[in-house]
Amino acid sequence: MPVCEDCGEYRRRAVEGPQTVAELFEEMDQVEALMKRLAVHRSSLRRRINSLVPISRLPPEILIEIFSLVCQTSSTTPIFLGSICADWRTLAWSTPLLWCRITLEVSDALPKSRPDLLSEWLLRSNNLPLHIKLFPTEEDDSVFLNLRTIMEVLVTRSAYWGSIESFS
Repeated sequence: MPVCEDCGEYRRRAVEGPQTVAELFEEMDQVEALMKRLAVHRSSLRRRINSLVPISRLPPEILIEIFSLVCQTSSTTPIFLGSICADWRTLAWSTPLLWCRITLEVSDALPKSRPDLLSEWLLRSNNLPLHIKLFPTEEDDSVFLNLRTIMEVLVTRSAYWGSIESFS
């Protein structure tokens, strides 16, 4: 596959008679390798852009205060904040204050990963008091079974409960 050595630009060659399947697979492999290199380059450019944004120059203590206010006053979670960039992920994941408030909507569709995610969430809160809010979506046997599953996970950290509320 013709690629310019100077700029990395792909230059499509004119079809020169019949190509074999092996040649086409080889060209596809080359295109995939180029795409991987471009993705790595794009990631490094994004990191560079992120480092130039004024908020990235704030001290971690200020960012933690901002994160805490955002998490307390909106439906934003530390998981969302951690999805913004690697630096925010590192900061959010290592700040127990962001993980001590838990609001769960309990429905009849409990994903299998949810108890694991809840366990991780609780562990990230470290030894801070937990403030838990549960919102069952309806009164149904499957909802109560899922609530039981959630409570089994929550009970493992009951020594750290600061408050627990349930709304229906």
